[in-house]
Amino acid sequence: MTDNNTPLVRCTIVCLLLVLATLLSWQLGHSELFTNVNYTIAVILLIAIIKIRYVILDFMEVRHAPAPLRITVELWCVTAFSLMCAVATGILSF
Repeated sequence: MTDNNTPLVRCTIVCLLLVLATLLSWQLGHSELFTNVNYTIAVILLIAIIKIRYVILDFMEVRHAPAPLRITVELWCVTAFSLMCAVATGILSF
């Protein structure tokens, strides 16, 4: 494989993983895998944040950006997931 095809291969793999993650979160939303709905919500939110992270890193090309931008994106993902879980489980309310 040549170096010219490597970004294309990576984007294709990430795209397929994003589709699989979407199907997984859809299935979790329609199944009764967890007895507590808060666990289901937390897992679906985690899958959503992972998908957001891959879109930002690979399709917006932040993966090879300067360190401050990459750190900011990673911190945003962690903060967003934490806040969404806190609101969804009732720990934090507005």
